Amino acid sequence: MPRSRKGSSGGGADLEYVHADARASAYSSFAAGAALIAGNFVSCLS
Repeated sequence: MPRSRKGSSGGGADLEYVHADARASAYSSFAAGAALIAGNFVSCLS
């Protein structure tokens, strides 16, 4: 019983890591896009 519990919790941790990694890459690409838009907006103003 403890062995199967450990296995399932390990799988859950792996899945959580994958979700965190996907979230981090999505956030960084969003931040890059926002910075690009902000840069274009500032250059249009000046």
